[in-house]
Formats: sequence, C-alpha cells, structure tokens
Amino acid sequence: KKTVLPMHILAEKLGPRLCKALLKAHIGTGCDYLSKVGTKKASLMAKPEQSLVSFGESAILDEHQINEAEHYLVRVYKSRPHTTDDNEDFDDLRVLSWRTTNSVVHLPPTSHTIREGHIRRWWYLYKLLSNLLNPGEYAFLDPTDFGWDKIGQDLVPKKCLNIVPDTYVTTCACNKAGSNNIACTTNRCKCRKQGTVCTDYCHCKNCKNT
Repeated sequence: KKTVLPMHILAEKLGPRLCKALLKAHIGTGCDYLSKVGTKKASLMAKPEQSLVSFGESAILDEHQINEAEHYLVRVYKSRPHTTDDNEDFDDLRVLSWRTTNSVVHLPPTSHTIREGHIRRWWYLYKLLSNLLNPGEYAFLDPTDFGWDKIGQDLVPKKCLNIVPDTYVTTCACNKAGSNNIACTTNRCKCRKQGTVCTDYCHCKNCKNT
C-alpha cells in the first residue's frame, strides 16, 4: 500500500527552524553528493537545531560555522546527544578511539582531512537554502573555492592527500639517524631558519628547537 506524505502540511507543523535543521542534518551526514558520516538516526540524536544554528545561513563561511559542523559530526559519529559543553573535535575522537580499541582499523578521520568535507557541506547547504528561501538573493560561489575540483563538466571532491597540514609548511629531519648529537641548534635546521619551532611532523632527533 502506498502512502502519500503531505510534505507541505508537515513543513507547516514543524516550522522553518526544524525544517532547516532536518535539511542540515541530512546534508551534514551524507546525501547523493556528499560522503556519509554516521547514521540518520544519530544525526537527529545530535540535535542539529541546536548544534548547527548558523551553518550555511549566510554567504560568508567562517571558522565558527566550520567548528559547528565539526562538533556536530563528532556527536553523530559517537551517536551521542548534544550537550552545551561538548566541544570535541575529530582529533580528540581519534585519540579516544585508539585508546579504547588499540587498533587503527576503525579510526575516524583527522580534523585536518575532514575539513574540506565541512566546506563542501557548507557550500551545498548554502546553495540549497538560498534557492529555497531567498531565490532572488543567492550569491553565486565558485564551487572550486569550496572543496570541489572541476573535471570536464563534473564536480568531484578535492582529495586531501597531504600527510602534513598546510599550516606546517616547513619540516626538518635533523639528526634523523638518532645519534647523541643535539639537533636543530643552527640555521641548518629548516624550521629554525624559518623562525618556527619543530613540530610532531618533523623527523628530527634530540631536538632543541621546541
């Protein structure tokens, strides 16, 4: 038996706020164009109406909206409801998963690698909300500036294959062999020469540039 759902009546009963929240939850956790994160049930448990208040609402993407998406999807991934002091990111979740399972098989992505996914979700959501609610005010945003590559006539997600985040433009490998020599004390060290400290992405041993 087929059932017809009167969507216009449901939308009137839910109201604009919850309707937008459902759209954000659907796009945020994966649709025809975007990767899956968690389940649709978990997306509702995470309370998108509270977690994604500003996400996709304006034509300007900022760090606050990216952080909203990050914290929301962490709760979706863990199938946990929203709480006011819950600000874990995917890096925190990755550490917790490792400590819990001691396995790399099911580790979640890092915050760095999933960031482009947040940006793609924002772009697609802004486009839909603008066309649905304010069709005459939609500001065209080039998708290639928001996590997509154009190949021919197709848009495909940009691949994040960099092991080292873009913010760490310089790394070094001073005393990589691990001898007793003290490393990174002169400008022969790339990081010191650039005026930055060495990070976990460097391969130096006995480093003094921290």
